[in-house]
Amino acid sequence: MTDSRDKTPSVTMSLPEAARMLGVSESLARQLARRSQFPGAFKLSARVLVHRQVFMEELERLGRGQTLAENDPDRVLARAMGDARARLAALPVRAPDKHDAVGTGA
Repeated sequence: MTDSRDKTPSVTMSLPEAARMLGVSESLARQLARRSQFPGAFKLSARVLVHRQVFMEELERLGRGQTLAENDPDRVLARAMGDARARLAALPVRAPDKHDAVGTGA
């Protein structure tokens, strides 16, 4: 998934998308995520998401025969939120238009 404004990949991806990239079933990915063993997975509300950069870094580690370095979902979530904040801060500021008005009573 990409952000339509800057065409860069989003900070996160869905668990099914990551499972396809890894070549495992979605059910196995969910089992691994529940046990904090799926690279980059964290729970946000009822949804399980995967931090894209952590996932790719962990795949590289696994490819070299190393163990997972980042298996704490809370730390992965904190990293994802920090990355999202940084990306939002880097977006150009635009002037509000008439479609941005909320609660005008009109």
